[in-house]
Amino acid sequence: MITMVNYTPPIERDKAPRQREKDEHFTSSYNIINRVIKESLPLHADMDIQQAGEFFIKHQITGLPVVDEHECLVGFLSQKDCLKYSLDAKYYNHASSKVEHYMSENVVTIPKESTLTFIVELFLHYPYHTFPVIENGQVIGIVERTTVFEVIHNMKGTNW
Repeated sequence: MITMVNYTPPIERDKAPRQREKDEHFTSSYNIINRVIKESLPLHADMDIQQAGEFFIKHQITGLPVVDEHECLVGFLSQKDCLKYSLDAKYYNHASSKVEHYMSENVVTIPKESTLTFIVELFLHYPYHTFPVIENGQVIGIVERTTVFEVIHNMKGTNW
């Protein structure tokens, strides 16, 4: 069982709005998720895997959620999944296939209201590079490990 730490330091309310905004830059969970979330075009299960792979290359994305017609999550497709297709297609001369044949159906997600600490712990626990972000049962974007690393790397030591 995973024990997640969910800690957001208290925000000082007596500071001027501009100063408070600057100080809250990395302490408010609302601000954190909005800084690390990346809006993305989700994939659909009936989409051609070749087209999905080209999208990954063009946009330098390591993975994307797969949604149904109601924008609800049904799976996740990663570069690793596309690598399997690429090998089959190029080496064995297999015909193109649909995303649904290569996507993962067991998906770890991040709720939109998550804190930075929670997100970091997920990346430390799982080998994934990208997690879908969910709000009200629908995919609203992705969080990439690279972006979270950049945010933490650029933090001042006093923000914690």
